[in-house]
Amino acid sequence: MTDRPRRWTPPASSVWQRLTKPGRSDAEHAFPALRLARGQSEMDRSGEVQDALAPPDGDWSDAVLRMHSDAGRAVDVVLRDSVEPVANLPVLEPFVRPDIANRVDREDPEGGAIFECDVEGERPYRIRYCSVVWPGLTKVDANAFTAFFGVWRTAALNRLAAHPVPNEDLTPTVLDRKAFAWCLGKRDRIEIKLERPSAGLTVSATRAWAKQREACA
Repeated sequence: MTDRPRRWTPPASSVWQRLTKPGRSDAEHAFPALRLARGQSEMDRSGEVQDALAPPDGDWSDAVLRMHSDAGRAVDVVLRDSVEPVANLPVLEPFVRPDIANRVDREDPEGGAIFECDVEGERPYRIRYCSVVWPGLTKVDANAFTAFFGVWRTAALNRLAAHPVPNEDLTPTVLDRKAFAWCLGKRDRIEIKLERPSAGLTVSATRAWAKQREACA
């Protein structure tokens, strides 16, 4: 006797289960406030490091300074735990249905920068992320901002109690030269990173904190 083929049932943690029977994490409950920029978070840390993240001395082009300003907006989103710094920009629709989305994208019609911001986490643990992407950036401007970022990173490492970031394999002696991070508190860490994907340039700011767990040494 031959066994009947069993019908495949996806595990509870799979993407399929997530889309067909979505649950709501703490972050997803917060999505309407994330998208509409309502309220002010108790984890607002804006204003504490603004001077430290100012542009370093140098003869920088207008394009580079504009990109630095865009990057500052993304950093401010994660410092405030709010999308208010980009709330005046038009919203691009989320890539999944709004009732399960935890991400909001906005575009600057003048400069062409696209901000991708989201929030993830459960209960006392949270990750706030925001990146700015410049699609269609010229090679000259991309190279100029990459050079600027290196100087900005060095200045920030000196101004802040910041530290270099290991590369993705977490080898402590191999550092990511296009990233830096610092602690806003014992359970509060922020990282800024430059990436060069095939279509442009991206600066991301990621902040992780936990009220009951150590997130920062």
